[in-house]
Amino acid sequence: MRSLAILDTTLREGEQFIKTFFTLEHRLQIASLLDALGVTFIEVPSPVSSPETQNAIEALCELNLNAHIVPMCAVSRPMSRRHWILPCMA
Repeated sequence: MRSLAILDTTLREGEQFIKTFFTLEHRLQIASLLDALGVTFIEVPSPVSSPETQNAIEALCELNLNAHIVPMCAVSRPMSRRHWILPCMA
């Protein structure tokens, strides 16, 4: 039997619409709802993009969701040396 994994990009792509901004509470609510729906992977922005983003990702990890928190990232030598791997992503 085949299984289906769902990757949701709302927390990464959602803020790219004009006049859209997610507060930390919005992000936590969205992630909790996606988890309740059975989403397998929740894609988030790169943790190195800002301290606010890193803090939001850490807060998402603390929710202990069934969904995996997956950061969007591009790795280059300088970026790969930064310490941005969070416990729930290891």
